[in-house]
Amino acid sequence: KKKKKKKKKKKKKKKNSNITIPYSSIKILLDIQKVYQMSVRQLAIKDNCNYAPTSLGNLLREDDTNDRTIRANSWKKILDGFRIIYFRKLQSQGMNEDLNKVHLMLLSLEFDIEKDKEIIIQAPGGPISWNALNYISRDSDNKLDSLLKANSSPLIAIIGGLQYGKSSAFNRFEYKVNINDSYKFIKIDFGKIHYHKHFDGLSGKVSKSDIFYVIIDYIYEQLKRPLNVSAEEINDGLIEGRAPNIWALIKLETLLEEIRKEGTLKKLFIGFDSVERLFNKIFPKQTEEANSFLFWVGEIRWSSDQIPWHLLSIVISLSSKTYSSEYSSVIRNQGHGVRISKLSKENIVTLSEIYGVDIKENVNKLYELFNGHPFLTHCFIYDLSIGNSFIEIENSVYELESNYGIYSRNVLKAIKDMIQEKKDTISISDFAEEMLKEGDSTGMVKHRYHDNLFLLGIVNNQNLLSPYMETVFKHLINSYL
Repeated sequence: KKKKKKKKKKKKKKKNSNITIPYSSIKILLDIQKVYQMSVRQLAIKDNCNYAPTSLGNLLREDDTNDRTIRANSWKKILDGFRIIYFRKLQSQGMNEDLNKVHLMLLSLEFDIEKDKEIIIQAPGGPISWNALNYISRDSDNKLDSLLKANSSPLIAIIGGLQYGKSSAFNRFEYKVNINDSYKFIKIDFGKIHYHKHFDGLSGKVSKSDIFYVIIDYIYEQLKRPLNVSAEEINDGLIEGRAPNIWALIKLETLLEEIRKEGTLKKLFIGFDSVERLFNKIFPKQTEEANSFLFWVGEIRWSSDQIPWHLLSIVISLSSKTYSSEYSSVIRNQGHGVRISKLSKENIVTLSEIYGVDIKENVNKLYELFNGHPFLTHCFIYDLSIGNSFIEIENSVYELESNYGIYSRNVLKAIKDMIQEKKDTISISDFAEEMLKEGDSTGMVKHRYHDNLFLLGIVNNQNLLSPYMETVFKHLINSYL
């Protein structure tokens, strides 16, 4: 009989591939080290990084601006060490703001060892990047994906309440478009439009001629084409002797005709983000000027046979209130409106897992507290991830100077503006009392301003206030006034 040699099973080693660390990531560690004054030797002791001081010193060299190659597990050890030593130092000194900052910095430097790609986790407070780990896809994202795949909508409106994630969804859609080499997405952010060079020498009020000129100039610039219009040709409410909206249409027609002849692009997407800034920042109390943009979007003749408008899609993000106004009927009639979804309970669990927080026992409580509001829920989970207890955070969400307080002040300002628009004589204090009486969690008949309040995300379909909004009215109204 032949003896069979037993093959020894080799244990599979965990993957520990080399990864490339960009110098920008090294610079973040150097900045943390400088600000909080820790030597390499202190960082390298066994209880912290468990990494040889010489190796760590070479990694954290300021004079070498090249990217570094390092074992993935070694990089993880270093980040863990930074986390231990700095958290210990900052907590002992009560430096909670700095603790939050360092926590986010270190999270942003982590890598997925299997995929060898940088993990980005962004703090709540601004648009979440399309590639951030904590970007939670919702039903609204699936609808936007379907519209892009169908490629048949001339106009897509991304709609949402206060801090619901409109710009985040907008940025994700921009990324999805740009994956396709035969598509081009040009983004115009009304929150940043005043940085355009045209406004440098501008004195006095901004006119609609200025806005239309900047829009067209930026589009031409992004496509590397000369516009050949000087600032002197913008005067008396006209551009080159034409009404600004007509001039802008003609320039777009010319551009699309050139694109059609060249045959290099199958579709041009022009995206307008933060459109409500036209109403509250660029043209405050000049409703007609602001509305001229909405009318202009509707003026584009999508069905014209002579002009290749089929090559163009407009993507626009705006508040629910602006979208529902009488002035945006042209937008509603000519395109598709996608309302940004609130977070579901499943979304909340997913987000908490990304942050390494166990929320399953309190998921119902958290959902009901904010009624699934994306920004407020995200803030809460982030606060849990840096070591605060559920009860501590629950008690702090009503503080005026917190992230939650910033949102509350925006809500109260929106209510004040709404009352003024309606030319109502009621004071904000009386309005708050009325809301608490008619819209509390016991459920009442619909408030007379229900539609406006619903669009702002203050009440739900049943005219109910979330527990958070109830307390906002109770605790913040006097402080705000």
